[in-house]
Amino acid sequence: MFKKKIFVLILIFVFLAFPVCWIIAADADTNFEKGISYFDQGDYEKALTAFQSALQEKPDLAEAYYNMGIIYDIQEKFPEAINAYKWVIQIDPNVGEVLKNIAIDCYLTGNLKESMYYITLAGSMGKPVDNSLYNRISTEYAREAKGTIISLDQLDPMLSKQLKAEIDTLEKGLEKKAASSEDVSADLLALGTRYRRIGNIKKAIETLTRAIETDKGNNYMVNAELSLCYFLNGQNDLFIKHFKEAKVMGFKPSLSLFDLHSWVAAKN
Repeated sequence: MFKKKIFVLILIFVFLAFPVCWIIAADADTNFEKGISYFDQGDYEKALTAFQSALQEKPDLAEAYYNMGIIYDIQEKFPEAINAYKWVIQIDPNVGEVLKNIAIDCYLTGNLKESMYYITLAGSMGKPVDNSLYNRISTEYAREAKGTIISLDQLDPMLSKQLKAEIDTLEKGLEKKAASSEDVSADLLALGTRYRRIGNIKKAIETLTRAIETDKGNNYMVNAELSLCYFLNGQNDLFIKHFKEAKVMGFKPSLSLFDLHSWVAAKN
């Protein structure tokens, strides 16, 4: 087991001390409720069995997978926890602290690339991880990283499929607007963001550059998104440039993105 295990386990038990228990509809699955009860009693094996039974009846019950992931974390069965959390992400990536949890578990099992991917995804969804955790993982990832961050195609097929459908809709909409003088900067921003999220960084940069040319750089979110794409593409000078431009226009970066800028600026 890694030397860093003790440090991260402390973080795990801080934010995984209790299971997530959402209020489900009146006809809520009895097995899910049993699972929560067994969890509270510390009977994790019975809780797992109950959650698994719940999933047999309701396969899209993300909370059951999430609580199973927590139990596996407590038992230090990190590969099993990762598998459970990936199911949560496919169903609903906004459930609990799933992105943070899976990032930690990937880190514990030595997969820095996936760990950094989930940290980046968490930040893009407005759920940045703890500053100390981010700095630790990003520093180790930077030492070993080769190429860009792993794409959603390799990780989350359902979410990737949804994003690709949205990309197709946006592209068709832009074709219709091409002959008019209508402002398409917002559409290009949305399209570029989705290209970035499926891992097509080159296409994202091309699209966002068009967005800047279209609205003459007045949209700070275009610069903010473009800065992140340049970071993922290994172009740190352009990452810093567009990050600064976004801030001048009024962009208020998340703590994790601000720390990322500080770290890259210090290196350069």
